[in-house]
Amino acid sequence: MSNLLKRINVLLVMVLLLCATVPVSASTAGSSKTASMVAAGDGYALALNSEGRVFAWGENDLGQLGDGTLKDHTTYVSTKLPSGTTSIFIAAGGGQSFAIDSNGSLWGWGCNYYGEVGDGTTANKKEPVHIGFPGDVSIASVAADTDRSMALDSTGVVWLWGRECYWKGADSSGKMMDSQSPRKVDFPEGVSISSIAIGFHQYLALDTEGHVWQWSPLVSPYTPAQVRFPENTVIKAIDAGVDHCLAIDSADKTWAWGADLLGQLGNGQVWDDSDYSVPILVSLKSTIHAFMVQAADKQSFVLDGDGNIWAFGNYWLWGDSTYGDDGDILAAQGTPTMMTKLKDIIYISMFTDNSYAICNDGTVWAWGSNNWRGGLGDGTTKERTVPEKVKGLKLSQ
Repeated sequence: MSNLLKRINVLLVMVLLLCATVPVSASTAGSSKTASMVAAGDGYALALNSEGRVFAWGENDLGQLGDGTLKDHTTYVSTKLPSGTTSIFIAAGGGQSFAIDSNGSLWGWGCNYYGEVGDGTTANKKEPVHIGFPGDVSIASVAADTDRSMALDSTGVVWLWGRECYWKGADSSGKMMDSQSPRKVDFPEGVSISSIAIGFHQYLALDTEGHVWQWSPLVSPYTPAQVRFPENTVIKAIDAGVDHCLAIDSADKTWAWGADLLGQLGNGQVWDDSDYSVPILVSLKSTIHAFMVQAADKQSFVLDGDGNIWAFGNYWLWGDSTYGDDGDILAAQGTPTMMTKLKDIIYISMFTDNSYAICNDGTVWAWGSNNWRGGLGDGTTKERTVPEKVKGLKLSQ
């Protein structure tokens, strides 16, 4: 198969994963294959290979690697999912980890202080446990952040659990409550969700009509409200960071909204105290077609259809030695700039201090602080201002 055909094959699979309307697998040459993924967590990461196996590395004091131990690993280990399990989707958060299997079942492990694993308890889990849902629904997608978790089922219903994730009380005398099990999120009648994203104290959902919904446990009335894009704008991909959000429309243009202190909205501004409640276009050239977006703590990435990563916001996670050599200096760039150290990228993921990318040859690359616990998976605990291969890991052949 030519390189062009291989890339088209990968891109089609990734589009299906980003839509996340049903559990997804790709069929290649008559055999079942899963699209490769990497999921950045807080000081650790998960990876999913084309055979449906889950790997993990980095910090493990809460069991977030799921290998049955509490030992950190600077190189990857296998997560102990039940024998014969084929995973099709993964997510990592502040310490809780998830995998969806080919039957649409959700498995969770790791930090569970607020019930963010979702198994009905607050006990940490060193190995994956099955997460139950009312009615035994099939799960299509899952997302996690610091201490909250979110899932989308195959019927377009959104579920939420963890810290302060639902309102108890009929009026202002009520309060936000933790939930140790998934709870259904109510949307207006007729709204069906096709994709979800979660950030620090904010949730996003994309419906089947291309509308974006947003809500927060910190802002009354704590229920989803539609984000106001210009008329006739149809959104097809979303992501949420600490204090800003990103989206891609049907014309492959990138939108951003929220805080812009370090240029994370990509509008050419830095040290901007404004809060943009209405989405604005990111300043990318018209020839650049966005394929995937990632938002973290004042950092943003756009992956284009040619496999290039465009970065803006805080320099630290850019993965270019020109920037971020001194981790004590906070530098910023409000104009999207193409990373020069990586090419032919098919997937990206970031979480505050560490970033990851999958190349079309199946190798995984990582850069950032390494969290002094091996979160980059390169066999060391050294900071990396340029991408380094995750040692020994190849997700596809």
